[in-house]
Amino acid sequence: MKKPILFLASVIFTINLSFSQQCLPDGITFSSQDMIDNFQQNYPNCFEIQGDVVVTDPDNMHITNLTGLNVITSILGNLIVIDNHWLSNFSGLQNLNYLGGSLEINNNGTLTNFSAIYGLDSIRGDLLIIDNGWLLNIDGLHNLSCIEGDLKITGCHELLNVGGLSNLKSIMGNLQISDNNSLTDIIGLGSLISIGNSFTLSYNYGLIDIDGINQLSSINGNLDISSNWELESIVGLSNLTQVNGAISIVDNKNLNSLEGLDNIDHNTIEELTIIFNHNLSTCEVESVCEYLSTTNYVANIGLNENNCNSVQEVLASCLVNVESENKKNIIVYPNPANSIIHISAINRSEIEDVYIFNHIGQKQLVNLDNTNSINISNLIPGMHYVEIVVNGAIYRQKLIIK
Repeated sequence: MKKPILFLASVIFTINLSFSQQCLPDGITFSSQDMIDNFQQNYPNCFEIQGDVVVTDPDNMHITNLTGLNVITSILGNLIVIDNHWLSNFSGLQNLNYLGGSLEINNNGTLTNFSAIYGLDSIRGDLLIIDNGWLLNIDGLHNLSCIEGDLKITGCHELLNVGGLSNLKSIMGNLQISDNNSLTDIIGLGSLISIGNSFTLSYNYGLIDIDGINQLSSINGNLDISSNWELESIVGLSNLTQVNGAISIVDNKNLNSLEGLDNIDHNTIEELTIIFNHNLSTCEVESVCEYLSTTNYVANIGLNENNCNSVQEVLASCLVNVESENKKNIIVYPNPANSIIHISAINRSEIEDVYIFNHIGQKQLVNLDNTNSINISNLIPGMHYVEIVVNGAIYRQKLIIK
């Protein structure tokens, strides 16, 4: 008699397990509080939802809590919480530990936090936090280490910080932080190392600095820092070494220096736009100087403070910064000159390469004979720049051709 009982129990367990692993392959949309409250009764043993889960209250059906969903451990599709006007938190989702798609939290007018979803350590799609007017923090994401899609935080005007992202190390898509009026820093991104596409930081009118992102080393797309009117410093980008795209620094009224972009490999910059930064007077950081010294640069620089109002001004500042030190190591003579110049290095160091650029940064001449002399008689008179490579180090000096 025991064997039939054991067999029956095994069959019941198998049926329950099978059902719990395969429930709602087409997903489910919760559009009322009753649907949430009755979920466990209507879908017993449904812990892992195969499709998308949508929580939405566009018809003002008073969804106030998600408690009825507290048995859900996995969602293999997307989780979308959108257009809820009475929901203040995500209590009820505390057992969710796997999300196979995107997490979208959009236009929830009374949502102040979603700390209940602390079990997630990765998101296999996008994380979109958009137009949640009362959202104060994003603390529920502190176990998140990887986002396989985009991270977008926009239109959350009461958001004070992004501290909930303190363990996030990589974003495989884009990072956009825009239009968050109360955000003053991004300290919560202190573990972020790489962004797989572009990084946009714009219209955060209270943002003062970006020191919190000081571990970021690579962006595989564009870097756009625009219309952050209180932004004073971008030193937080000091560990950034590559962008593989365009750099745009636009309309940051209080920014006075590009210090922080120094260590970017200029070969990874595809285009440079620096405009409408009314207090910006220090543009001559190493990466910018190196980029503007190439022959194929694409740059729009203007409407900033003095010394940063044109490509020519920036190049001149680059030379002023290095020339006094260079003169101790490299001698270019005569200067002014009209036919031949001679170059000598201290300690008779070997000069590897010499380049001469015109006043707008176009390469005019590459030439060096065995006597360290260059014929410049074919160059147009005026201001030029000489770039000299000695033992791998680059030195620059002004040269006037008569």
